[in-house]
Amino acid sequence: MNRSASARPAQPLRIAFPVSSLHGGGAERVVLALARGFLARGHQVDLLLFDMRVHYPEWIPEQARLFVADETTDDATKQHPAYDDLRRRIIRVHPYHPKWRDMLRLARALKWNLSSLPTWDKFNKTRRMAGYIESEQPDIILPSLSSATVAALLAKPLVAARLPVIPIVHSLMKRKRRAVKYRKLFADATRVVAVSDGVADSVRRETGLAANKLVTIYNPVIPPEFEHLKSQRPDHPWFADNGPPVILACGRLKQVKDFPVLLNAFARVLQLRPCRLLILGEGPLRASLEDLARRLGVQDKVSLPGWADNPFAFMSRAALFALSSRSEGLPTALIEALACGCPCVSTDCPSGPAEILQDGAIGTLVPVGDPAALADAMLRTLTHPPDKQKLLTRAEFFSIERAVGKYENLILNLTAF
Repeated sequence: MNRSASARPAQPLRIAFPVSSLHGGGAERVVLALARGFLARGHQVDLLLFDMRVHYPEWIPEQARLFVADETTDDATKQHPAYDDLRRRIIRVHPYHPKWRDMLRLARALKWNLSSLPTWDKFNKTRRMAGYIESEQPDIILPSLSSATVAALLAKPLVAARLPVIPIVHSLMKRKRRAVKYRKLFADATRVVAVSDGVADSVRRETGLAANKLVTIYNPVIPPEFEHLKSQRPDHPWFADNGPPVILACGRLKQVKDFPVLLNAFARVLQLRPCRLLILGEGPLRASLEDLARRLGVQDKVSLPGWADNPFAFMSRAALFALSSRSEGLPTALIEALACGCPCVSTDCPSGPAEILQDGAIGTLVPVGDPAALADAMLRTLTHPPDKQKLLTRAEFFSIERAVGKYENLILNLTAF
């Protein structure tokens, strides 16, 4: 029998969120938002990181326990003012030592593993995950991203644990070989959560997962201190010089975000009206994007300042937010921009933008890889921005309270308290 969405567990749950790291992406911020939401409802939360790359230490809730399997980190984390405090919070995860039969079974299972990591790394992650489960005995595990999902699902039988494991899938299943492997892996999942209907469709289509094992729950995006964060002044001179309007984009500087299309579209817009383009993020394509901006002759009007601790401050003052991705799961930055009242344009990529922008009703959708169409949408939106209240109303649909309530209801329907 289904319980209502307002039902609450009789006792607080101990919920584990395994994730590879917290190094800046939208999926990682979603993990922290969910952790905050469960803590606010009186549950206990464990964050389990496989390494110590943490680009938003201040977003990690004080009440959450922080387990770390490997203290390998990067310069961005070491240079953060909160790094020393973060290190003091660490609880080290000790690996599980399987018997030889278990090791043989795990080695066989690793043939089906989907991660690009070397097999020894996969083996160690699974042992660490099993060690955590054995020593801490959480009530439920909600892994995000592939390596954490693999480790959690392989570790569960290793220690004969009966607890529910519910992977959260943030992106499309696009590679057939990867999907076939996930088909076997997801057989041991209690349920699978997809962050959008588009992601759910791809999981169902590519893995054959039964419909009753798959649930769509939109990501929580807006943190409790949102109003304070968006009121802060952005740390960039373009928002204090009364100059031309700023077009904003956010994301890792990788091929899937297709920032070259955005740069080409921006160059077209610049021919017709003064404006500037600011891209928040970091990644391997920085040098090539900077070179493209020079070749297009727009380098003085383009800024790539890296990651921002508070993207809401930028979004609340930008004239337009542009998403140029080739594919997404449920683009967090697009929702954040709506919540800041920032007009949006986006490629109609699979999946997420059409769901978020209500098939173009509150923000123009354009074909993937078409700089002319993107430029036209940007110009029209700059000239005739949509009703701000409609953007704010839509963003409320992605609240932490709504998402955590749906997760609670899912858990209640799986377990007896």
